[in-house]
Amino acid sequence: MKVFKFGGASVKDARSVKNMLHILKQQAADQRLVIVISAMGKTTNALEQLFSLHWEQQDYQATLENIRQYHWDIAQNLFTDRKDSIFSLLENLFAELKQQLSSVSHHTVSYDEAYDQVISYGEIISTQLISKYLQQEGLACQWLDARQVLYTDAKWRDAQIDWEITESQIRQKVLPMLAQGQVITQGFIAGTVGNKTTTLGREGSDFTGAIFATSLQATSLTIWKDVNGILNADPKIVANAQKYAYLSYWEAAEMTQYGAKVIHPKTIIPLMKKDIPLYVRSFVYPKQTGTCISHTEVEKMIPAIIFKENQTLIKLKVKGANFMTNQRLIEVLQGLQAFHIEGHFIHKSALGCEICVSGRPHRTKKFIAVFDQQYHISTHTDLQLVTIKNYDLATIKSSTQGWTVLLEERNGNVYQAVVEAQLNGNK
Repeated sequence: MKVFKFGGASVKDARSVKNMLHILKQQAADQRLVIVISAMGKTTNALEQLFSLHWEQQDYQATLENIRQYHWDIAQNLFTDRKDSIFSLLENLFAELKQQLSSVSHHTVSYDEAYDQVISYGEIISTQLISKYLQQEGLACQWLDARQVLYTDAKWRDAQIDWEITESQIRQKVLPMLAQGQVITQGFIAGTVGNKTTTLGREGSDFTGAIFATSLQATSLTIWKDVNGILNADPKIVANAQKYAYLSYWEAAEMTQYGAKVIHPKTIIPLMKKDIPLYVRSFVYPKQTGTCISHTEVEKMIPAIIFKENQTLIKLKVKGANFMTNQRLIEVLQGLQAFHIEGHFIHKSALGCEICVSGRPHRTKKFIAVFDQQYHISTHTDLQLVTIKNYDLATIKSSTQGWTVLLEERNGNVYQAVVEAQLNGNK
């Protein structure tokens, strides 16, 4: 059996869902599949906006209605029978979502816990709608609630998988379902033993695919994207981006760790341990081969240019003209870990340090509150972290020309720079 994962862009409208059905019929007519599906289009972004409005006690009704109407329009283009059960199912799901919003507030749960309970509806709604459509079109498939087989801790928004119980539950529940046909399930979401919904981090649907693939000993995992494989740079930013036909597990893992968007960072290692190849292919051109990630080593790698957006540079200077000792740095790093802040770039000087982190304002404020008695602290937001792996001087020059570089470092074959965000066209 195989695992297919379809992201939001591949199911963004009725035409895309029909194209997905075509791919399933053409690519896996004789295969048993677990099909992992993300929220449709930009639904997760819309749900984040909805949740933010609710949390800040602002009116969110128009945003909620826009999300509902978006899915309703897709359903109307996929189901000709207006009495089909999908329409009542959608109404029930949106009623549940509204009830979920009403039940969470500052007084009941933390921001991150409430976030997970709300944002997860994007995947629930998309997979219910798509599984009903596939059944209508004659594809034998069943809907599986990923929260009933993927078990995690309660680290909200970045939950950690309990591999032992998860693998056991997947094999116990999914294998009998595969004997009857294909299995449709959600990416990104999971659950705790206490039946609370958790999420695996933004773009975590790739990781979901890897969890199912390794637990079921799949022959491969295929991620269907809007690009024909993995490119050495984002073509929206860097002109003449080149495709990798093959990547080793390690090379791909390092690229994702530095922020490459094509694959979620946690996806590679589980597949590598089980020697399961990962294919990244285009849902626009499904006959093309894309990129294969396996144990194959590539002798000469073209430079990978990676832009990580929404970064914040935190500058800490020790008060009282004291030195930034190693012990102080350890305490700062422990503070980042305590507030689940992801640090990507750390520069230590004699009197302080500078840290580039992902922009999570709620967490950053808590971190600053703890350390502002010991340090003078300033922040610079809306930045980008540029990483060039296997760099050469020409690539550095062309990639940073016209940018304001705030901090840079070279380490082995990796160049990194924190720059002012200026996404105004190809470089």
